[in-house]
Amino acid sequence: MMTAAATMLSSCVHRVVLLPALRTAQATAARPAALRRIHTVRSALAPVTSKPMLAQPPSSQSSSQPSQTQNAPESFMSKLVKGLGVLGGFYSKRQVQARSAQLLYSSCAEQSLHPEFIRTCQLPDTFQSWFLITHLHVWMCLVRLKQEGGDGKRTYKALVELFWKDVEYRMRAMGVSDSRIIQESTRELFSMFYGLLFAYDEGLCGKDVVLAEAVWRNLFHNAKDDFEMQNVATMVKYIRREVQRLDDTDSRVLLEEGSFKFGALPVQPNL
Repeated sequence: MMTAAATMLSSCVHRVVLLPALRTAQATAARPAALRRIHTVRSALAPVTSKPMLAQPPSSQSSSQPSQTQNAPESFMSKLVKGLGVLGGFYSKRQVQARSAQLLYSSCAEQSLHPEFIRTCQLPDTFQSWFLITHLHVWMCLVRLKQEGGDGKRTYKALVELFWKDVEYRMRAMGVSDSRIIQESTRELFSMFYGLLFAYDEGLCGKDVVLAEAVWRNLFHNAKDDFEMQNVATMVKYIRREVQRLDDTDSRVLLEEGSFKFGALPVQPNL
C-alpha cells in the first residue's frame, strides 16, 4: 500500500538506468587524490539548535498582582532579547527553515557514518560510497518535503545546497585542491544525483521488487553478482519504514524544528 509520499510521486513512470553514470563516477573516484579513505572526515556543517533558549519570566507569586509580574525585569529582558532576534532576522521564516534544513542534513550525514550500511551494501569505504549513502537519506527527506508547498520547496532547496557544500568540503578534505578537478567531478556527481532521484522515485511508486531493483542497481553495484539477496531486502525494508516515519512526522516539526532522526537498519533474521 503506497504512502502519501509515494502518491505525490505517481508521475514517475520512466525507468532510469544509471550504470553509465555510475561507471563515470567510478572513473572519477579512481583519480589518485580521490582514492584516499575518509574514515575521520566529518561534515563541516555543524548542527545548530532550531530554537534559542530565552530567559523566561518567573511565575506570579500572587494572582492579585498580575501587573507587577508583567512588568518584572525578567519579562522585559525576555521580550527585548526576542525583539532583537526578530529585528536581526533570527526568527524570520527563511532563517528558521534554513536552520531546520541544516538539522535535517546533519541527520542524513550522521547515517552515512554507520558502518552497517557499508557492510550491508558490500561497498568499499570510499568517497563514492559516502556519496551514495548520504544521497539515499537526503532523497528520503526530499520526498517528504515535496508535500509541503512553498515552505517545503525552500527547505528542499536549502537541503540540496547543504549536500553539495558538504560534497566539496569532503573533496578538499581528501586533498583534492585543484578547482578544475572539483568542478569536473561535481558535474559528474550532479548528473548522478538526479539520476538516482528518478530511480528511487520510480521504485517508491512501485512494488517492492521495483524498489529492490533500484537499490541493487545503485547501492550493490560493487558486489556485482556476488551479493546476498537478504541484504537487498533489508535495505528495501529500511527505506519503506523511514519514508513512512517521515510521512507521519508533523509538518511543523520538519519545517520549524528540523527534528527527525533516522532509525537503525532492520535486524536480519538468522537463517
